[in-house]
Amino acid sequence: MRNDFKVELKKAFGELVVINGDLEKSLPNTLNVSFKGKVGQDILTMIPEVAASTGSPLSFG
Repeated sequence: MRNDFKVELKKAFGELVVINGDLEKSLPNTLNVSFKGKVGQDILTMIPEVAASTGSPLSFG
């Protein structure tokens, strides 16, 4: 499912989407992406049906 989502993001956004991290070493249900020139919180506000975060669960305030 992650790989399908990655393919669809690339189709929809092309070079604006950046895949972060090593897909071979990440969990199969997790995808870390960035969108060039966009603020993460602005994107998440537009798609409330998507479960996503703009930060790491291991980061400290």
